Amino acid sequence: MSRIYICRFVSAVAACGALIAAGLSTVSAQHLPSPHKAGDKIRQQFLVTPRDGEFRKTTSPDSRQISQSIGCIRVAKPGEPPPSAPDYSHCLRLGPLKIDMAFYQLQGALSDFKAIPEQNIIFPRFIGETPDKVKTLMIPIATTSSGDQSRLLSYLVVMMDSYGTVESMQLTGKPNEVTAALHFSSITLGTPKEKVADILGLPSAASDVPKIKGKLWDYAPFPFTIEFVNGVVYSIRIHSPDDSDHAKAFVPLNSLPE
Repeated sequence: MSRIYICRFVSAVAACGALIAAGLSTVSAQHLPSPHKAGDKIRQQFLVTPRDGEFRKTTSPDSRQISQSIGCIRVAKPGEPPPSAPDYSHCLRLGPLKIDMAFYQLQGALSDFKAIPEQNIIFPRFIGETPDKVKTLMIPIATTSSGDQSRLLSYLVVMMDSYGTVESMQLTGKPNEVTAALHFSSITLGTPKEKVADILGLPSAASDVPKIKGKLWDYAPFPFTIEFVNGVVYSIRIHSPDDSDHAKAFVPLNSLPE
């Protein structure tokens, strides 16, 4: 029987607990078990099936109320010990693309998608560079042409440091075969906001984005944001967290943003 470890982060307190994969139980908030300690076996409600390397909302009762958290799921290999310290870097990924991987590895992973023109991967478009040598590059994923004009349908913006290490990724545009494979915690371009809330829970903040006539959900201090247009995901951004982010409190909104 496989074992899943989930590291939870809420109210500046983090803990890793174990869930038995074959025995995940659905329970109401009123019947959740008492607060668990690291290593405890817990029951947890997941509205969307949890998978290795994905974030999921969790709930845990304290002495005053039911509190929402977000956990990073890691499926343990046989004989592998539980995580020694809470860490959600395992879940900062878009499909096979991970934060802190080398940019050449990202290009190699994208080359497996035959739907992306090879020149887009080999020769990404240079956007800019900061004084500390952080480069911003854009890789077109899908385009459409009309006469001499070419229009981007979806694209990936990557920031990498002077060593070529990926610090952030933002996938934007309309859904297609490739963007479906570049999923973030089972969320893809085109996913309805209600499903996002089922997976991650409510954000810590929401704001208007006039440029796209959409909405941005921010899950700070977690290092990811999601933009919506017409109620579906238009953009997903993930980035390397600061060292202090792990200790900051996550306080979600009380209701689903409009």
